Amino acid sequence: MDKNNQQQATDMRQGGFTLIEVMVTVALLAVLLASVGPSFRGLLLDNQAATQANAVVTSLLFARSEAIKRNAAVVMCQSDAGTGCDGGDWAGGWIVWADTDGDKTVDAGEVLQTQGKLPASFALTATGAATQFSYRPDGSVATANDFLLCPPDGVSSRARQIQVDASGRPVVVKGGTCP
Repeated sequence: MDKNNQQQATDMRQGGFTLIEVMVTVALLAVLLASVGPSFRGLLLDNQAATQANAVVTSLLFARSEAIKRNAAVVMCQSDAGTGCDGGDWAGGWIVWADTDGDKTVDAGEVLQTQGKLPASFALTATGAATQFSYRPDGSVATANDFLLCPPDGVSSRARQIQVDASGRPVVVKGGTCP
C-alpha cells in the first residue's frame, strides 16, 4: 500500500507548471504585447479614417443619385444642427437636401439625409473653403472640389482625399498633407 501511495504522489507532482515557467511565459507575453501595441493603434486609426471617408463618399453618392432621380438640384452642405446649412466646418456634420422649390434655402421636408459630427477629433476640410456641394439634375457638379480627411494624430499617410470631379463622381485616395 505504501508503494501505491508513493506512485500516486509521484503522478500528482508531475502535472502542472512551476512558478518559474509561468513567470517566464508572462514576461514573454508582456514583451510581445508591448511591441505590438503601437502598430495596432495605427491600424485602428487607419481603419477609422477609411470609415469616415466612406461616410463622406456615401453622402456624395446619395446626393448625386437623388439629383438624377429627382431631375432637380440636390445639395450637400455643412450643418451642425442637421436642419439647415448652418455648420462651422465639415467635421461638425452635414446634410443632403433637395431644393424642390428652387429657392436655394433649406425648407421643411427638403432634408434627405443628415450626418452627425465626426468622432475622435477627425478634421474634414474642403478645398477652396467650400461649404456646400451642389449636384445638377444630370449628376454633375458646378465646381469640382476635394475633401481632405485628417486623423486625430495628424499622420499624413493615414489621411484620405475624397476627390470629386466635374462629373460628380467621388474617388478616395489614401494619403494627403495634414496641417
